[in-house]
Amino acid sequence: MIPANKRNFDPTYSDAKNALPKKNKRTGLADLSNAISSALHIGSKANENIEKPRRVQPVVRTKSEERKSFRANDSKHESDSEFTKRLDLMIWVDPCPEFDYDATNLGDPFQVPEYAMDIFNYYHHRELKFRPFDYLCRHPQLKKIRRAKVIDWFVRCQEDFEVNHEVLYHTVKLFDLYMCATKNMEQFDYIGAAAMIVAAKLDQQGPPLPDDFINLPLNHRVKIVNNYERKILAALNCDINFPLSYRFLRRYSRTGGLDMQTLTLARYVLETSLLFYEFICVPDSLMAAAALLLSMRMIKAGEWSIKLTKYSGYKLEHVEPLMWRLNHMMKMRSKVYPACISIEEKYSHPIFYNAADTQLLPDKRPRNEPVGPPVGLGFESLELV
Repeated sequence: MIPANKRNFDPTYSDAKNALPKKNKRTGLADLSNAISSALHIGSKANENIEKPRRVQPVVRTKSEERKSFRANDSKHESDSEFTKRLDLMIWVDPCPEFDYDATNLGDPFQVPEYAMDIFNYYHHRELKFRPFDYLCRHPQLKKIRRAKVIDWFVRCQEDFEVNHEVLYHTVKLFDLYMCATKNMEQFDYIGAAAMIVAAKLDQQGPPLPDDFINLPLNHRVKIVNNYERKILAALNCDINFPLSYRFLRRYSRTGGLDMQTLTLARYVLETSLLFYEFICVPDSLMAAAALLLSMRMIKAGEWSIKLTKYSGYKLEHVEPLMWRLNHMMKMRSKVYPACISIEEKYSHPIFYNAADTQLLPDKRPRNEPVGPPVGLGFESLELV
């Protein structure tokens, strides 16, 4: 690994994912098994649990039935709550028509400025489809602390395998949504490994292989991981190109003209929120906005501007309540999950501007108040079918 002071580090919105000192490769599944050692381990007869993928018969419907089905699904996701109606209104009313960030990128094919606004409006439209529900009731043996340790392991794998941050966020989303779709918890660690491999195959040019996670000869264990890859894809109907809070955050910081230090601090807040089960159903776009507002106030980088309102779809009054809950979350992390320190250690490095050492805002919430989103953004906002 090239030392940080000798790298050609681009300070303009790079992930800086390769700038940390290189560590020895971890045996991924061994780490995860240790993290959740209380009765969640791989049995010696793991190969007996392999299920062959089922062949799904295609459903043939008339065009009329297809239209009815589409309208039913569309209505289901667009009318979840009053929040959805407010979001639709905010997206399409331009509060700052004289400013066009994407016009500054004309001619850059990597920025696709002609379609960028439509792409993120589409992400807004799609994100409500991928809000996990309260799945812990399905998995009584899976506690919040165990999930947090799995997320902490994902963070270590993201560093060890040197994959980009999108893979981390995608892995967490895949894991949560698959937990919503299954009742199988017998091979918990394999599910985590499979989720990261699927995410890396989508977001990374050189994804890790199953044997990268397992410090054992290639045998039936690799087959189990591959089998869970297929199960995850089948459970989610191969619809896995999720809108991610990480991508929303990057878009907001660019359109708002914020510097890399502010963005990195917001990433630290947003990544820490992945540990907390309570926030998994909050729309990703709003989580990104609240994390960015908190970072701006922590280092006095300005306030929520009309440009940020335009490109996020949120006004200050929609973002600020969640921002204070994230600030409370950051204050409580060491108390709630004292063993989950991978994110804090990662963002204590100079290449990440020592973001973890930044002073938080004074906590407006009582110290004994549980961590979670404001009323109306938690699980109670979901209409379970």
